[in-house]
Amino acid sequence: MRDHGILDLQRRLEDHLSYVLADLGWRLNRELAASLRLEGVPVDYWRVLRALAERPGQSPTELADQVLLNLPTLTKLIDRMAADALVYRLPHPADGRRVRLQVSDRGRALLERLDRQAGAQQSELERALGTAGVSELLARLERLRAAISEPGVRRAGQDGDA
Repeated sequence: MRDHGILDLQRRLEDHLSYVLADLGWRLNRELAASLRLEGVPVDYWRVLRALAERPGQSPTELADQVLLNLPTLTKLIDRMAADALVYRLPHPADGRRVRLQVSDRGRALLERLDRQAGAQQSELERALGTAGVSELLARLERLRAAISEPGVRRAGQDGDA
């Protein structure tokens, strides 16, 4: 019987999928951030504007999940973006205590410029891996996301795992 705990300890850090994905995400984000600095905005502005352009009227809670930010951080970001007239808040039609978020015309104009920068990064990846290679990689990563999001998938530390 193999001791999987020992086996995992002997695996190189670079052989762990979680490490490789985190490293790639960090590198891609850093590269995109450098590109978006030309517009004077952080990557989170692009993510918020892109997400709201795709799904207008999201609540802050829905948007926070989509753009990978916690709600307090997103709220501060939305405050700055609203002050810059990039987004605006509308009252929720059924509950006046809640708001829905929309991209302004100024935000759409900025998004067009930011999309060009993000698109250039995507094109570089497609040149390196081929369009089919990028599509295949995205499909595999979506399957991985679905697999680790399923309620029945065991996580380390559950059921007595260490």
